[in-house]
Amino acid sequence: MPNADAAESETGLADVLIDDQLHVTSTLEHYMHRVRKVTSAAGIEDGAEIEITFDPAHERVVLHGMHVLRGNAVIDAAKSATIRTFDSEDGREHQIYDGSRRVVFLIADLRSGDVVDFEASVIGQNPVFAGRVARRFSLASSRPSLRRRVRVLSPLGRPLSFRLANTNLAPTTHTERTESDWQLEQANTGSFTREDGAPDWYDARPSVAISEYASWAEVAQWANGLYEKTPPKGASLSAKIAEIRATHTTTIARAEAVVRFVQDDIRYLGIELGEHSHRPHSASSVFEQRFGDCKDKVMLLVTMLRALGIEADPALVDTSLQTHIADELPSPQAFDHVIARLRLDGREVWVDPTRTLERGPLASSEVPLGRALIASKDTTDLSVIPVAPLKQPTSVVRETMRIANDTAALEVTSTYRGPAADDMRYSLSRTPRSKTKSQNLEFYAKRFEGIEASGDLVVEDDETKNVLVTRELYTIPDPVKAGAVSLWAYSVANSVNAPSVTHRVSPLALGPPSFLRHEIVIEGFAVVLPEPATFSDGAVSFTMKSETRPAGGTVTYELQTLTDSVAVADVPKHLETLASIRDSLDENAHLPAPVPTKPPVDEKIYLWVGFGFFAFFFGAIVVVIAAAIAWASGRRLRWRPIGQAGS
Repeated sequence: MPNADAAESETGLADVLIDDQLHVTSTLEHYMHRVRKVTSAAGIEDGAEIEITFDPAHERVVLHGMHVLRGNAVIDAAKSATIRTFDSEDGREHQIYDGSRRVVFLIADLRSGDVVDFEASVIGQNPVFAGRVARRFSLASSRPSLRRRVRVLSPLGRPLSFRLANTNLAPTTHTERTESDWQLEQANTGSFTREDGAPDWYDARPSVAISEYASWAEVAQWANGLYEKTPPKGASLSAKIAEIRATHTTTIARAEAVVRFVQDDIRYLGIELGEHSHRPHSASSVFEQRFGDCKDKVMLLVTMLRALGIEADPALVDTSLQTHIADELPSPQAFDHVIARLRLDGREVWVDPTRTLERGPLASSEVPLGRALIASKDTTDLSVIPVAPLKQPTSVVRETMRIANDTAALEVTSTYRGPAADDMRYSLSRTPRSKTKSQNLEFYAKRFEGIEASGDLVVEDDETKNVLVTRELYTIPDPVKAGAVSLWAYSVANSVNAPSVTHRVSPLALGPPSFLRHEIVIEGFAVVLPEPATFSDGAVSFTMKSETRPAGGTVTYELQTLTDSVAVADVPKHLETLASIRDSLDENAHLPAPVPTKPPVDEKIYLWVGFGFFAFFFGAIVVVIAAAIAWASGRRLRWRPIGQAGS
């Protein structure tokens, strides 16, 4: 064990040793050895509590020792510790109940400077895996560690695959009698913290994955055995299938009826006890109880479809890794979700039975999860889930402001298509209209002082085309401020906010594909609109166009994401693009500048000026004539100073 005196920590608790050993036999034993040093009073609370999560259906926890090292003394902390076991159920907020338990060891009389030495094992394995092994160990945690070790002992006749990620460590392997001994050790491991804004698929944490599955085909064979292919059992389920067959005459109509029934009438709730962590409940039980998790709903879906003569298979996916699952070791633990693949009229259709209130043609249904493993004996590799590029906006917001007599009538029409319509339909189904109306009014009140709703929220839902439209009406007093009307395309602005971490070491996530349009229409008087703008950096594309009319105008904003993430090297350029887009969104429509006019002049002034000019001109003529007469008479006209006599 490393010298604990060298352990330091800014948080008051330092890891001296993290040791995980996996012993593969007829069962599975995970031995864990943890040594921690409390470096200050701040670390006492966390240092005094050690917890282990396990599944009592097939696992048990064995405590080997728990000691506190204080100076030269070794104290048996197990004698005075409080040990509590309680239901874990970490997935409850997602409607998942898996029966897991948590055992917590609470150490008494822990002090600053103490070293906690803890050893325990979790013995057992879920029988759903039929004895085959697949695990992953992280090589870094939120705290630095003086020593990190992972060791795997396995029979020579059971070859395991290992995959190291984000580390240059080289493992050692040797044989001891009938077992292979694989070890990986590292001294002075640094801490790891996941950077905010990173894509779900990106994991920079050093880790090692272990799997007894040699290929994706072997995983598919395992999954195939979990989903029964027997005819539906139970009179109620058979009657429902017969009803759908009688009501709908085409294959596509029958398939759509089954999909919508499972999506909408079978609520999402997972009772994942024991083997049912991965093995679905029977189709008949899911139908009778009217609930199930993703695999249960898929089991019911494919059973009903097959009974109607429609080809359907379960498909395993990972909602975080998506296409990047191809980089993983083949393993059942690589997946976290199950969908279904159908074949309708010779083409593949992918369906997620957990998407409640999904509408539109079934043939156009898309599940953007990248890769899937079909649970079939014929599967040899991962399948690609195709997704067509977006050719039209999935969300269009049109704000029309009609201004008259210092008051504006604001009409907001929001149109959602495809997945955006599904999401809005689901959201509206779970929120009273009155609450939605109130929330929308509060949102606009931050932009327009004194705004009031002048009508109810109207929802128009074309489920056949999967197009949902909402309409809102408002009255705005004095909408023109300082000769301008505010323009703010909020539906676009929400997608171009600067990330919380701008100096990045990991890619920046952009989320699923999106195509947004926001139109702002002003009617009632002439306006000067912003100049058009276009920005694109390979990750997003933005345009702003203006159209001016004699008594108003329209500004149209469009934003489309072109990829799901931005590479680290491209983040600075992308941040500049986002800033430029935000500047274009924060504009005003201005009233035209007034044309300058001459000030009014009193007409009497013109009369006096004209009279003066006439008098001057007439006097000049008299002088010229007089001079001419004098000259003609032989006298010379002279000008003399006043008071001087002439000669």
